[in-house]
Amino acid sequence: GTLNTAIGLGTAYVDSTAFLMLAGETHTNMKGVGVLQEVERYQDSNIIRSLEPLSKRSWRAENVLQLPKILRRAFNLMTTGRTGPCVIGIPMDVQAEQLEISLLKGELGRTECKPSADAVYIEKAFGLMKNAKRPVILAGGGALRAKAEKEIVALAEKWGAAIVTTLAGKGAVSEIHPQYAFHTGSKGTPIGLEICRNADVILAVGTRFADETCCSYRKGASFNFPDTKLIHVDIDSAEIGKNYGADVGIVADLKDTLAKLAEAGSFSPSEKYLDEITALRNKWFDYLKAVRAQKTADITISKLIGKLNEVLPENTVIATSSGNTQAQLFQEYIYKKAYCNLTTGGFSTMGWAVPAAIGAKLALKDQPVVALLGDGDFMM
Repeated sequence: GTLNTAIGLGTAYVDSTAFLMLAGETHTNMKGVGVLQEVERYQDSNIIRSLEPLSKRSWRAENVLQLPKILRRAFNLMTTGRTGPCVIGIPMDVQAEQLEISLLKGELGRTECKPSADAVYIEKAFGLMKNAKRPVILAGGGALRAKAEKEIVALAEKWGAAIVTTLAGKGAVSEIHPQYAFHTGSKGTPIGLEICRNADVILAVGTRFADETCCSYRKGASFNFPDTKLIHVDIDSAEIGKNYGADVGIVADLKDTLAKLAEAGSFSPSEKYLDEITALRNKWFDYLKAVRAQKTADITISKLIGKLNEVLPENTVIATSSGNTQAQLFQEYIYKKAYCNLTTGGFSTMGWAVPAAIGAKLALKDQPVVALLGDGDFMM
């Protein structure tokens, strides 16, 4: 069954989700004989190598004595830095062994310390920000995962910036905030696209600038880099400058960076720009109202989303996977509270919504959870 997990593992890896996979392996004394489901023509018991591109790190425990150290390292790695899945291969004979050990105390086994933004780069970023007339904070999946709503909103209000989210970042802040400008990209909204393409400075936090966010990188579609100045903050240095050159690149914890930027100095928000954001928000709401008011024989996805917005409790978590429903919920559903959106934003995996909703319900207990199925789910 190891290879059957590849899609789930790939989903966790691309979406930067911490996940530990324990994979059955051939007995250590039977490697290379070609037992059932062993992949051994290139190298004995080689199946775990097929998962290496889908995980932060993989291990094979050759004996039970190795497991405590491997497990500790796996949990540390998958939950720190840019989070993601790890894989441990456990041969059948090792699974049958036992070991009595004394575990390290949690505080001795890992660190909670995160990289802090360098003061020199905070000053450089502030130098670009202080004169901005049309600033934008672009929040990606990393901002949602970090639960950075407080820091994003505080800086946006002080700076006078619009807040835009990517598909993976939807739900990072409450979408009823007056400076929230919804989304950019190929599945974005008119307000988000207009605000981002006309921005003079964009502060991007926890986003990898994937193709759908960037409309296949056509200048003037989603963004206008390099005319627009870019400050890019991410925990993963590989993302800085990968798709767009950053005028200031900061590799650090984004909550720390946002807080430091908010305290770096004073700003002069443009009331005209804030009024424009309000007008564009109202225009978008009027458009949705008109679309949903049309007479149709059957309920449309847009009407369904509008009704869900009316009747679901504000703290309802909604899980979506690939398909048109995912795209329309991204565009049209308005989360009144943060951290209620669950989607496979990077990998867009069919069939993901139901198990994700089950997991959310188990974790959140009394909080309402909905799985909204799309055409991709029905294809499974």
